[in-house]
Amino acid sequence: MSPDGRGRDPGRRALLKAGTALAGIAGLAGCTDLFQDGDDTETPVPTRTVTPTATLTPAETATPTDTDAPTPQGTETPVTTPTPTPAATETPTPTAPPTPDQNRIAADDGDADDSFGSSVAVAGDGSTALVGAAGDEDPNGDGAGSAYVFRRSGGTWAQQAKLAAADDDDPARFGGAVAMSSDGSTALVGAPGEETQIDDGDETEFRERGGAAYVFQESGGEWSQKVKIRPEDSTENDRFGGAVALTDDGTTAVVGASGHAEAPESDVGTAFVFERRGGAWKEVQRLDASDRDEGDRFGSSVAVAGDGAVVLVGADGNDEPDGSAAGSAYVFRESSTIAWSREAKIAPDGGDDGDRFGGAAALTGNGTTALVGASQRDASGGAAGAAYVFKRDGGDWPEQDRLDASDGDGSDRFGSSVALADDGTTALVGADEDGDGAGSAYLLERSEETWSERAKLAAGDDGDSFGSSVALAGDRGTVLVGADGDEDPNGDGAGSAYVFSF
Repeated sequence: MSPDGRGRDPGRRALLKAGTALAGIAGLAGCTDLFQDGDDTETPVPTRTVTPTATLTPAETATPTDTDAPTPQGTETPVTTPTPTPAATETPTPTAPPTPDQNRIAADDGDADDSFGSSVAVAGDGSTALVGAAGDEDPNGDGAGSAYVFRRSGGTWAQQAKLAAADDDDPARFGGAVAMSSDGSTALVGAPGEETQIDDGDETEFRERGGAAYVFQESGGEWSQKVKIRPEDSTENDRFGGAVALTDDGTTAVVGASGHAEAPESDVGTAFVFERRGGAWKEVQRLDASDRDEGDRFGSSVAVAGDGAVVLVGADGNDEPDGSAAGSAYVFRESSTIAWSREAKIAPDGGDDGDRFGGAAALTGNGTTALVGASQRDASGGAAGAAYVFKRDGGDWPEQDRLDASDGDGSDRFGSSVALADDGTTALVGADEDGDGAGSAYLLERSEETWSERAKLAAGDDGDSFGSSVALAGDRGTVLVGADGDEDPNGDGAGSAYVFSF
């Protein structure tokens, strides 16, 4: 993530640009799959102006802890239904320009190539942050990965714990995806590169990159591993755990497995829902696209509503309806008769080959608004990227708006990561290749039906990949941005993350 020979200019670090949008847009915000290969609506495009303001100075702190282990079961399979079409409305909220407060956080024991910041999550009140370091080799070996919990006290962030799988090994990429409950007491960590061990009683089979996910809980300031979850029908190269999501109360988990194959077709993808029942975690349903096909990568991103009633699954390699790897996303809704059945398949108006729509996804707390990234969309040339807002109308999900960076260019990859506030009025979109890979993130707000850019956040040198992951507290006051290629303070590619409070 940090190319050889790039120069470092400390004066450029911790830069925040605030700006307001001049013109309207018309509508959409997740967790992305660490391992990548390479339906109807409308799309007004925006014009915006950004004016730089503050220069921010970072701060750091920390102190660690560790782990423990078990394992679940269970299974079912869903049903399917319609696709979308037009219309939408909603209500406003903020406008005041931001007066940010910034902290830069990094691992106490960080080292080169840890990729700290490869994934991020934040508690609903913004007081607890979870940061994945998928390349970390301590304690489980090269590329085994880890995750870190930070707590805020006053204006200071300190490392509370380091999480690692009790049974993990290299290169599991533990920390490739993370999610957190609203109160910050439950963490879900994906390990998509883990070798899955299946023991049927007669013999033990090992499936490379089958993947796994781990649940940790905090009690009295101590974090411990509660369970390791994996699907009953795990296969080689599933990459289960490449995308994860957790409900507000931390009792329902959604896990993507974008590499799942259905012989002879590879990378079809699938997703699984697990629930905690009476202290044990059970697999309750497998989610699939009814029109699934080879290379769809269904499960490349996942999101879940606060109460678990709505699940959003990205399929960034899907060819329908807009062409090869244009991408799509699927909405599943829980009902009294069937756990989760497909409500809609969504795709942007004007989608095209290679857009990779669905590579990142987010939902509002009530599950009525979705934000989906298309990081390869050539909105401003090359892979400038875009993100789309969809709002539920009856059983349909029409596109409400397309979001673009006001200064989007070339291969910025705007939409490589996305987050959405619980009330749907604030969106955060990462552009991890902006400015020769320095990266940036954009904070956008909706007033009535119009989205405008409130601020552009940046804090890195070339190759830092600021914006590689993003998270937004439910109360909209805390923004967390990963920079997994950052070399300061722990070495080339060690990574860092930035907390902005507005």
